[in-house]
Amino acid sequence: MMFRPYLIEVQFTSWGDHKPLLPHYNELTKTAPVRMARHRNKILYLKFTNKYLPGKQMPCDYAFRHAVPIEGLTKEENEWLMVDEGEDVHVMRVIMADLPPAMTMDMVKDVAEQDQVYKKLKKAVEEGRKPTDRDLVP
Repeated sequence: MMFRPYLIEVQFTSWGDHKPLLPHYNELTKTAPVRMARHRNKILYLKFTNKYLPGKQMPCDYAFRHAVPIEGLTKEENEWLMVDEGEDVHVMRVIMADLPPAMTMDMVKDVAEQDQVYKKLKKAVEEGRKPTDRDLVP
């Protein structure tokens, strides 16, 4: 959730176009199907009221429901603007571009090589023996 930091501890209204979901999200103590319960557990810390707005009145759906094709762009311009041409590559590119900088595999390897327990475990695995060291038993 990209806007999570802005929503924590703030009372807000969430609008949806699926009326049967309203009681499940407005009354979190009410039992729900497993999949929905899992989602509700992820958003328990949010303080919101879920309200219904029919899909045809949904402002965020307007562009989807009344899409205007973009014409006259070169392939490079389409790629640069990330115009969706029905290829998964564009969706993946957006997701990857939004990821924050994180640890690289090299960073993980460097830190792992400094960890004494990791070194003992790695050696036991390489030798194909069951670890007997007290640090490795758990």
